[in-house]
Amino acid sequence: MEQTQGHEIITFNSSTEMLVVTPEIEVKLGEKTMKLPAKEERINFSVLGCTQQSIVLQYQRYGKAQISQLHFENDNTYWQYMGAAGSDGNSHIREYYTKTK
Repeated sequence: MEQTQGHEIITFNSSTEMLVVTPEIEVKLGEKTMKLPAKEERINFSVLGCTQQSIVLQYQRYGKAQISQLHFENDNTYWQYMGAAGSDGNSHIREYYTKTK
């Protein structure tokens, strides 16, 4: 998992669309090396609510309806909780994003 983190770039194009770009990534599993292909997704979203520190988005990704709450720590950093009810301990994490432009 460590090899795949930190590559995704999310650009909020408007108040209703985000562009998610992931470059080709080479990962090593034991003695094997494999390439994960580059991908680009345009995802429409709607804002369900917001406060001064967070915003809640609803969207479709991977064929499933999703709701994400983005928690803003400052002008350059936000995090998103990645767990789900009933899932194992490895999925209960925060994924951090930082501003690049």
